[in-house]
Amino acid sequence: MSASSRFLITKRQTLSAAALALTLATAACNKAGPSGQTVATVNGEAITQSELNFELGLSGANAQNSKDLQPKALQALIDRKLVIQAGERDGLYKKPNAVLAVERAKNIVMANLALQSVAAGVPQPVTTRDVETYLAKHPELSRERRTLSVEQIRFPAPNNPSLIAAMKPAKTLAELTAVLDSRGVSYQRATVELDSASLDRNALGRLMTTVNGEPLVILEGATAIANHVISVRPAEASSAAINELAKQGIARDRIQAGIVQHQAALRNAAKIEYAKPLDPKAKASQ
Repeated sequence: MSASSRFLITKRQTLSAAALALTLATAACNKAGPSGQTVATVNGEAITQSELNFELGLSGANAQNSKDLQPKALQALIDRKLVIQAGERDGLYKKPNAVLAVERAKNIVMANLALQSVAAGVPQPVTTRDVETYLAKHPELSRERRTLSVEQIRFPAPNNPSLIAAMKPAKTLAELTAVLDSRGVSYQRATVELDSASLDRNALGRLMTTVNGEPLVILEGATAIANHVISVRPAEASSAAINELAKQGIARDRIQAGIVQHQAALRNAAKIEYAKPLDPKAKASQ
């Protein structure tokens, strides 16, 4: 296995586009002290209860813990306001790249809201025949479903070319940890169990190659996770649980198909003009 095929990179946004656009677009001022819908002011700029509620929603707060999480969420909003205000004083948001970044964030939010509306309109009723057909096409959810016992090594994602070069020849987790030890890189070892039904086919296939092969290194943000499958056994699951997974899969497929159809209709109805060097029809005719 080549070094490049052993790395699966997962991109994660540190700040959602929704939160970014909301924060950068908010410019309400309230020179008086906090009152009513205003929960705090930062140099005269208001933070509203709606903003706080939105922040809590992004953090996964619920009715049971939202009150406890409010102070932390509010401080996060205050800190964000302070950073933004400092950037405004320095004229950062007038720079071309900043203007483009803010506009892009706004467009992503608006597009996602429109697609959520499309998804909400997709028919959801699922029949027994639908479930049976889906399971026949996806045996990994039922008769081929497996539980994988996976040994993992977590360590900071390497960005030092010398360390990356030293890791490439490692064929086992033992050899990998030996390299990390020699370079003074800290790591954590753990054994986890993964349900094959929770993995897409590509990820499952790549994990299964580690049973008798090299570890698979997955990059998740600033963390690298080296995986080696120790054992595989048939998964135990009730018919009800399997059927529920099938229903979720059917819903995802329907929503995706609805979005693709919606976007195709928009393209067909739109007048799109390209600069000649970027015109796909011109390229196709070459």
